[in-house]
Formats: sequence, C-alpha cells, structure tokens
Amino acid sequence: MKRIISFIIAAVFIFSLFACSDDTEEQIDTYIHTHYDEIYEAICAADDVSDVSDYILEWADSSGIKALKDSSSNVIMSSDATPGYEDAESTAFQCTIDLENPEHTSLSVSIASYIISESSQHGFLRVIFTSSPDGIAKISRSHLQNIDNFISLDWYEKSELLVGSAGNEYYSITHELEWEAPSYTKAYEISVYVPDDIKSADTYLHKNPITYIGDILARAKSSNILLEVAGFNGGDSADTYPHRVSCVILVNQNDISKITRSINAAKEEFDHMYGADDSEYFFNFTEVETPDKVISYEDTANLISFLYTCIDGTYLKDDAGEVIAIANVGKIRTTSGNLEIEICASSKSSAVLSEMNSEFDTICGLCDISYSVKSGVPVWENRTETDSESYSEAETLENGYITASNELIDAIDVQIKEITGKESRKVRIFDETACSEAAKRNPEMNIVGFGLTKDDMLEQTEILINYLASLNMQDLS
Repeated sequence: MKRIISFIIAAVFIFSLFACSDDTEEQIDTYIHTHYDEIYEAICAADDVSDVSDYILEWADSSGIKALKDSSSNVIMSSDATPGYEDAESTAFQCTIDLENPEHTSLSVSIASYIISESSQHGFLRVIFTSSPDGIAKISRSHLQNIDNFISLDWYEKSELLVGSAGNEYYSITHELEWEAPSYTKAYEISVYVPDDIKSADTYLHKNPITYIGDILARAKSSNILLEVAGFNGGDSADTYPHRVSCVILVNQNDISKITRSINAAKEEFDHMYGADDSEYFFNFTEVETPDKVISYEDTANLISFLYTCIDGTYLKDDAGEVIAIANVGKIRTTSGNLEIEICASSKSSAVLSEMNSEFDTICGLCDISYSVKSGVPVWENRTETDSESYSEAETLENGYITASNELIDAIDVQIKEITGKESRKVRIFDETACSEAAKRNPEMNIVGFGLTKDDMLEQTEILINYLASLNMQDLS
C-alpha cells in the first residue's frame, strides 16, 4: 500500500496552503446546507431506501459524476485523481442511507456529495452510499480493491474518531445431566425479570439475572444451606441479554429460615439497584409445587461453581476506565434434561479475547463441563503512532486487521488540530459498524470513522477537503 506522506511541514505552511478563504467558506456552507435540506426532503418523501438511492443516482448523473446502483440499492460514485494527484493515495468515503434517521443521513450525504463534486485536490476518490448499516458487506469487493483509505461518515459525535470495534466469540455448553429423586420437600422458585430494552452490549451496566441467581445459590452453599436444583431456565441466545430467568430449588426443612434471610438480602440489593417501585423490574421468591426429580448433587455443585466463576459483565478496563472486554451469559436451559448454556465474549482487543478464551477453558475444565466455541465478528483495531508502543509485537501481529500504526488517523488528526485547535477523541465501541465490515472486506485499508455534527458541517467538510489535499503535500511543497 502506498504510504501517506509524513506530516513534518510546519502548521503555518499547511494552513496557508489549504485553508479556505472567507468567500470559499461561504460557498461551502451554502452548498452543504442547501443540499442537506434537499436530501432531508427526499428521505422524508421516500417510501423505501431505493427511492433515496435513485435520488442520489440522479444527482450524480446531473453533476457529471460516474455512479452506479447495485442490486442492494447501494450507490457507488467514483472520481479520478485530479491533475498532480495521480500518485496520491486513494480514498473511499461511506455513508448509510437510514430512513429512520433522516438528520444523520442528510448530514453525511451532503458532506460526501460536496467532497466528490467540488474538491479540486485529491487522489482517486470513491463515495459509497450504503442502503443499510451492514451495506458494506453486500457491495462487490471490487469497489474496495485498490482503496488505501476508508472513511466512514456514519459516526455522529463532534471531535471524535472511531478507531475500533469489538470482536466476539460464542461459547456453547451442552452437558448431560443426571437426575434423581428429591431429598427435600419444600420447593421455591427464584425469578428475576428486567426490561426488554437492555442490550447484551450493556451487560456490564446491569446485573445479569442468570449469574445473579447463580451468586445467590453460591452464597447459600457457602453458608451450608442444603439445597437441590430442579430447574434453571432463561434467556434466548448468547448475544442477547437474559430478561426473564427462573430457578426452582428445594431446601432442607431446617434451612428454610436461613435461605429466606439470604433471599431477602438479595432482594433488598436488587431493589436498591433498580428501585423497589419500578414496575419493569421484578425479583420474586415464591413457594411452588415440589417436583418429582432434581439435578444430581455433583452436577448441581458443578453448575453453581461454573455460574459463580464464569466470566460475565465487565472483564477488563484500561487505566482510563474504558471497558475493553465484556462477556454475556445469555441463555441457560435444563428443560430438555441436559444443561445448555450460551455465552458471548466481546473484546476491543484481539489479545484480550484470546486471554478470555483461555480463562473460559480453565473454568470449564475445573467444573467438569465441556463446550464448543465459534468465532463471530473479528476485532477491528487501529493504532496510532502514539499508542502503538503500548502493545506488544505479538499482539500487533496476531490479528489480520491490526496495524502497528494507522497513518490515516494521524493525517486527519493534523487537520482537526489545525482547523479546530483541539485534539480529536479516539473511541472504540462494542457494536459492529461499517468500519468493521470494511476491515473484513479489505484488511489492507487504513480505516476510521469520522465524527459529524450538524452545527459543525462547514468545519468538518474543510477538515476532510484539506486531508485529501494533503495526500500529495510532498509534490506541492
């Protein structure tokens, strides 16, 4: 891949070479705001994404820009390098057409449209308007071939650069349980219900009902309360938060008062976390009919031990407090007669994801539980010159989507600081993005998500225009 020219030239020279005059700024501002309003109206009047794609395609045709629409309603525009920039690096911009969020779509489309139609200093340029957030996965790979730098305009936070997103692995446990006749006669159901809008990516912000009940059982066992488990069920899948979970236990007659106190303490903790009067959160402990069979003593001990020691919620934070890795125990079932547990581990670092895998393997071995693992989305990581030294060479080389230094980020940072006088904030998230999809399609590209806000459209457009112009700075100087 061609390398972005190092930014050694003094800031004063950069500004004098590329900064927009007041007249030019006024023209840019008028253009992008007018186009914003036009796109917004087109989106609001559209019946589906294809209508907006057709509008963008017609605009490209009337503007003399090469464009095509594929079978998934993605629109791909292309512009050859301008004179003197034939050897400059190529850049692709990406915007998602989102009918549910016309403001964001109008913002990114208006800026991208200005760049491809009006910028006069750039290498080969491509703008991809995707019909959905995962649209990059549906376009032909040829549209990303020979692209050096990929900039997603789907990020909507001022002065932020999206530089990474988490990868994940899925663990599936199927253990053949032994069942036996119960030794105790008093049966109770512990049930926990939480709102449906909690996502698995937010599991570190909430108590997981599965492991919460597991902790209750572990505390009871450590207090020498004699109990048996007759059923443990809840959740739907590894990557969804378990909103409704219940567990049926049988308790020795002599330990009923002790288990009641323990459960009441857990309920008080639950009510303190979520509010005793919140009708969307429920913690119930009720007596139920005694079942005719329970899980064997050994399997019960292993199950409780596994849930108590299993990775769940926050696994790792960095020194600044950013959550780097999480796990979600998303499903548990015993209704089939066997134990079924599904877990998703997510990390913004491939090395940490590997570490979680090793720890999970150890826990399963100690609890005499077998499992299978399936890789999901790979980690998308970018590193700048300044932070690459904090990572080992082994970690840097472990994942195909990692480079020790992303010069695209450094290049855009120069322009952000020059125009705004501020440093950009680098963020990594757990959600999959167009950037992570692009990394899968072409691992050789430098990739970043560029933050947009409506109040700063002019400033952000200038940053991107100046970035494109800077790609041939050595020749211009």
